[in-house]
Amino acid sequence: MGQMQTLVLFSTLLTLCVSEGDPEVWVQVQMEATNLSSFSVHCGVLGYNIISLVTVSCEGFVDTGRTILAVLHPEHGTQQWAPARQAHWETPSSVSVTLTMEQSKARSSLANTTFCCEFVTFPHGSRVACRDLHRSDPGLSAPTPALSLQADLVGILGTSGFFLFAFIFILCLRWQQRHW
Repeated sequence: MGQMQTLVLFSTLLTLCVSEGDPEVWVQVQMEATNLSSFSVHCGVLGYNIISLVTVSCEGFVDTGRTILAVLHPEHGTQQWAPARQAHWETPSSVSVTLTMEQSKARSSLANTTFCCEFVTFPHGSRVACRDLHRSDPGLSAPTPALSLQADLVGILGTSGFFLFAFIFILCLRWQQRHW
């Protein structure tokens, strides 16, 4: 009976510690200065996560609804569809998709286009962020190295704290068993 309670308490604490803090997804859309029909979508996730899939899409492009531009998987590679020209991992937690379209279509169709990035992570599930090409507010932009370091440190300290707590918890249980 006591071991069952211990197991339930330990698994509950593990779940709470692992799910602490939701990851934030950021999206940045940049039009190339030299070529107005070519632009890049950069997106990533902040925090310590195991990424299992990334989908980059756009909505409102030539009134077609949602168009998937690229799907990136850490082990199974990358698949992309037109108008995506190149899709790749920038870092273990960020991706980049470069798009090229005809000059005439670029001006008319991009006015109402929203680009979205969906990250499927463990243990947090699916997280989505979207951004317009001509959005004036800064939104959540690409992280600075200091912000990435801070997110990594939070993950390391959280994991270390969990293991320290678990170690003390197990020591207390062993001590109680000897004195009963």
